[in-house]
This record gives sequence, structure tokens and C-alpha cells, in this order.
Amino acid sequence: MSYYSSSEKQDWATPPEFIEWLVEEGIMARPTFDVAAAPHNTKAPQFYTKQDDALKQTWPSGILWCNPPFGNELKLFVEKALDELWKKRDYTEVWFFIPARVDTNWFHDFVWPNAEMIYFIRGRMNFLEHGKSKKAGATFPSMLVQMLGPWSDTKWHGDQCVVSTLEPPLWARGRGK
Repeated sequence: MSYYSSSEKQDWATPPEFIEWLVEEGIMARPTFDVAAAPHNTKAPQFYTKQDDALKQTWPSGILWCNPPFGNELKLFVEKALDELWKKRDYTEVWFFIPARVDTNWFHDFVWPNAEMIYFIRGRMNFLEHGKSKKAGATFPSMLVQMLGPWSDTKWHGDQCVVSTLEPPLWARGRGK
């Protein structure tokens, strides 16, 4: 949701249709908890708000969705997810919808070595502002990242993560179609 961002706009949300598309295509299961949401834009039945401060909470088990703040806090959300996944030792997965900034330290230090799946989104996502889709897509590319706990017998044991491209329907994409 990007509520910690330094941008004037603090309420950019992932379109719910994008989540539905991911579930229908079998890419991910329906999220059970949204760790960075507001009541009007959550992607799961249960969620943390800015006031809850997800970085200070114990995250639940299940399928967790996180469209975190895209500023300096993004790295903190990824670090928190890794910490929570290692504590749980059960079936928990975290799905991040984040900028595809593969040139950053946080990507190389935290995402790349720990991701199970990385999907680069073709085109630029049309985020929601106050519940309505923007006319133009985001000014940056996005990626969907799956992180799994140590119960997984793949990435956490040294295998390479799977990298792919997703091409959402045109309604989800703005510039860069």
C-alpha cells in the first residue's frame, strides 16, 4: 500500500482484480493476511494497518500479501518477512508486490538470495488511488516475489530461484504495454 512512502500520495493500492487474476491463473493461493493495508484496500480478510505497525508485530502463518511502502521501509519489510519465515517453521509464504529495482542493495542482499519465485511484470501496473485506477501506469516496473519458510525443500537449501515474466491482462497495465 505504500503508506510509509515519502511521496505525497500515501494510498497506492494493488488492484483487487490483479489478485483475482493471480489466483485464477494458479500463480498464488488467495492471501489470508495483508501485512501492509488499510481497511479500504486490503487484499485479505485480516490485515495490519499503518497504526498496527507490521514491523513490530508477529506475522501470522498462511499466505501473506505485502505491497509495502516503496521508500526506505521496503527493505525493512523484506527483512521482517525473512525473520518471520525463519521463526515459523511451518507453511507460510509471503508474496511481495514491489518495484523491480534489481540494481539496489536490498534486492541483491535480501530478495535475490531468498526468493523462491520472481515474476517480472510486463508493462507498468495501474495502481489504485482512492479506490480508482490511475489512467497511466506506474512510473517504474514491478515484480511479484514469493518467499517461503525453511519448510520448503527448494530455495532455502541452496537451489536457484525461478525467474519468469507475467503478462497481466491489459486492464492491469498502463504505460509500457
